[in-house]
This record gives sequence, structure tokens and C-alpha cells, in this order.
Amino acid sequence: MISGEGTLADKDKKEITIKEGDFILLLPDEIHQYKNTSENMPLVFIWEVPKAFE
Repeated sequence: MISGEGTLADKDKKEITIKEGDFILLLPDEIHQYKNTSENMPLVFIWEVPKAFE
């Protein structure tokens, strides 16, 4: 995570808090959803997908 604060929900809608400096690893086909919880800062992150999973 580059900046901001939010939540990451899994397929069961269980949420964890995510923030600047966090690293998140999602497995192939893992259902997920991001949500920005800040009222004044964008949620900025780098999304990297290995060629084999494009």
C-alpha cells in the first residue's frame, strides 16, 4: 500500500484493515474487494500480476 487507509474483504465479506506500508498477497482466483475508508485521502496501491495469471 502506497497511501491511504481502507479495508480488504474476502469472499465471506470478512474485512481486514489495510494501510500505508502493508503488503497484501492474493492467491489466483481469490475473491476480494477493496474499500477506501478515508474521507480525504485516496487509496493508492501497486497491483502486480505475474504473466502466467494474466
